[in-house]
Amino acid sequence: MVDSSELLPEGACLLHIGPYKTGTSAIQTALQGARAEMRRHGVVYPGRGRRAKKAGWAVLGETPRGWDVATIDEWKALVREVEEAADLRVCVSTESFGRAEPEQAAKVVDDLGGDRVHVLSVARRLDRLLPSAWQQRVQQFRTLPYEEFLETVLDDAATGDPVHRSFWASHDVAKLVGRWVPTVGADRFILIVTDDSDRGLLLRTFEQLLGLPEGLLALDSTPNPSLAMNGVELVRRMNEVFAEQRWSDAIYQQVMRHGVIPALKNAPRSAHDLAIPKLPQWAAERVAELSAARAEAIKSLGVRLIGDPDSLRTPVTSGGDVTVTPPETIAIDSAVLAVQGAVNGALRLERKRRRQRARELRKEGKLQQPQKAKQPPRKAGKRQRGRKARTVEATSSKDLLAVVRRRIVHRLAPRQRS
Repeated sequence: MVDSSELLPEGACLLHIGPYKTGTSAIQTALQGARAEMRRHGVVYPGRGRRAKKAGWAVLGETPRGWDVATIDEWKALVREVEEAADLRVCVSTESFGRAEPEQAAKVVDDLGGDRVHVLSVARRLDRLLPSAWQQRVQQFRTLPYEEFLETVLDDAATGDPVHRSFWASHDVAKLVGRWVPTVGADRFILIVTDDSDRGLLLRTFEQLLGLPEGLLALDSTPNPSLAMNGVELVRRMNEVFAEQRWSDAIYQQVMRHGVIPALKNAPRSAHDLAIPKLPQWAAERVAELSAARAEAIKSLGVRLIGDPDSLRTPVTSGGDVTVTPPETIAIDSAVLAVQGAVNGALRLERKRRRQRARELRKEGKLQQPQKAKQPPRKAGKRQRGRKARTVEATSSKDLLAVVRRRIVHRLAPRQRS
């Protein structure tokens, strides 16, 4: 744990770089929810959303598929907000920076204030990272089955494979630290070795580093369900269909990312649901070997360490030598909700296209700007008494008849009620 002597100095910028699947969403949700209260305690969490994702993408030049390309203006806006914080403590969080190359890390540190920047990263057990990382990849267009994913990531001979490189760029702790320490210094690099049995460790550490009251940062009580193996397999096979049909990323974003996947996550649990299986024997043995090497490497890094590196070691337990067989069925309720999500996504996409087309036509002058409906004229009443009245001569016969009709109705109304 961190004691009071580890409190960051006033004006410091705590840069949380993830990496992916190490509790980042829980941290960012807590920071977002406490943004206003943190400010009252002299800590700024810049931006408006949960994390500075577009700013991070812009610096790395790696906008994910399906998103509008992030511009450097996103990063500049974040930097301005950090600069405006002046002597207040600041916290910036985006897991994209876990993959930053040395020159990118140097730019980030320099832009955020140089010596005021303290970098924080988190290490998590490999056997818990791998299933989560595979599921996340499937939700991002990928089609690799689980066992093939394990074979690619755990094989040292596959270093040229994009899947292998992507995973270890974030989770090879020694190399990640090595990309940041030359710029920020070992004394300003904080590494937390997380323990899934202590869910509050990360938030308590952030509170103490930033000088926040204990308990201010809270875990989100809203459920954040993951997909069952059946749901992941459905999405993975749909990804294959998207690739075969060459459907656009925009369609995938609306139909799958915002339609099918959330629907499957929120579907009622079923007896047909299967968990992602335990590691096969060969994979469990390889993970145990790699985990021991990670633990030893962390001990020699010389950075500010929170947690026990030996907690990263994994026992050699597995699902046996059997291969990981993808499920062939899914609960009917889940299937119905998935179809509903796809339809809703398609409808959103169609509405978006219509709005875009209308904007283009208005820009070309082929469609008039929508006008507000005209309000009917108000009837004359007491508010008009101060206004200049029209003479009988200046009033048309039609208007005179209308006035007479209203007066007759007004006088007869009491008699009709009696």
